Amino acid sequence: MFFTTIRAKLVVWYTLALAIIFIAFSSILYFFLYSALYDSVDKKLTTIAEITADSTTRSIEDSEKWDEYLEDFFGFKPSTKYIRIFDKSGHINYGADEDRIIKIPITAEIIRNAEKGEIIFETIEGLDEHPIRVINYPVLQENRLVNFVQVGTSLEYVQDTLMRLLIIILFTVPTILLLSSVGGYFLAKAALRPVDEITTLARSIGVKDLSQRIKVRNPKDELGRLAETFNDMLERLKESFAQAKQFSADASHELRTPLTILKGESEWALRSARNVKDYKTTLKSNLEEIDHMSRIIEDLLILSRADTGEIPFELKPVQLKPILKDIYDLGKVLAHKKGQELHLDVHGLNAISVMGNTLKLRQLFLNLIDNGLKYTKEGGRIDLTTQINSDNVEVKVSDNGIGISKDDQKKIFDRFYRADKNRSRKEGGTGLGLAISRFITEAHGGTLTVSSTPGIGSTFIVELPLIKN
Repeated sequence: MFFTTIRAKLVVWYTLALAIIFIAFSSILYFFLYSALYDSVDKKLTTIAEITADSTTRSIEDSEKWDEYLEDFFGFKPSTKYIRIFDKSGHINYGADEDRIIKIPITAEIIRNAEKGEIIFETIEGLDEHPIRVINYPVLQENRLVNFVQVGTSLEYVQDTLMRLLIIILFTVPTILLLSSVGGYFLAKAALRPVDEITTLARSIGVKDLSQRIKVRNPKDELGRLAETFNDMLERLKESFAQAKQFSADASHELRTPLTILKGESEWALRSARNVKDYKTTLKSNLEEIDHMSRIIEDLLILSRADTGEIPFELKPVQLKPILKDIYDLGKVLAHKKGQELHLDVHGLNAISVMGNTLKLRQLFLNLIDNGLKYTKEGGRIDLTTQINSDNVEVKVSDNGIGISKDDQKKIFDRFYRADKNRSRKEGGTGLGLAISRFITEAHGGTLTVSSTPGIGSTFIVELPLIKN
């Protein structure tokens, strides 16, 4: 369970990385110290061998005088139990009869190499308590072997030094790793405290309470940005729940009204015997209410698909002018019934095509014209005009009706929102026309905006991208 948390994983990875670094550093340190100590020993042996080889030309009668000579030369008394000197016949000139001399074996290969003038280093074990480092140094005159010097030294100091270093490493590295892991755990705990706060807050948040927010201590670091993102998400959820709640209430209201009418008229018809005319009138009214509910349900289905990102229609190249002329002919009839005027200006729109769906574009512009007719008084005027730009075409539906206030302009495309609900209900509106119009426009890659002044009129502007040849 412990290793399933991010905190534990961070500590484990941190400790593992630190262990690899310390092991690599300790190995490199041990290797360089090992090389430095052996190099120092070899230099020391070379110096003694050179001095000893140079002194072989001197006449020294016994070993005690030889020891005095070495002490006078070096300034201290070196250990002579590892020093032997051979003459050119292979007889030992020094160290032969001394019990304290460690007799280091000489192989035939070493003698052959000495005759060639080669200096041989070797490490020999088993002759003393500690291994012996030996130099086999030939003395040549006129490329001929005259004497042969063999100098050795115990590696006790080298091994003790390396062993002390190894003990220090084996004790220090685990201790540092243990302390680092403990410290890393508390650092990770402190660093991830905002995540715990987010978790606690997320568990306490419900649909009925989306007002809580996370305190952002440092908005510039990763956790601060995470907290801000979470707060933004909560704000969007709050707005979405509010919209869904309002949408459900509005949908219920819109469907309850025709259902109430249906129920009331049906009860009235069944309360007592009626004549055929009354029954027909009741059925006609019921059919109107059923049609109204059907339109609401169809519109809701379109918008629900829009919410899921599904476009329930196919786009293909279509010419815009024939669509607008058809809409104008239909709208002209509707305007005439209400004593209004509808004007069309599609100058320069010949051969202009957009990627679209003919039926949905007709629905879009018919919704906008119908909206203008609803909110324009008798004798008013609605204009359907176009403008060609470099990369898009603008279709404007303008009226000189009651206009829309600034506050209503922000909400006019919301579902079931009406600036004048009584008028819309009387005219049979569902409150979803503009929401569907915006969805259709955006599904075509365009934009739908409104510009309005109360008491003067409104203009809805549809921008659609042109097909570039």
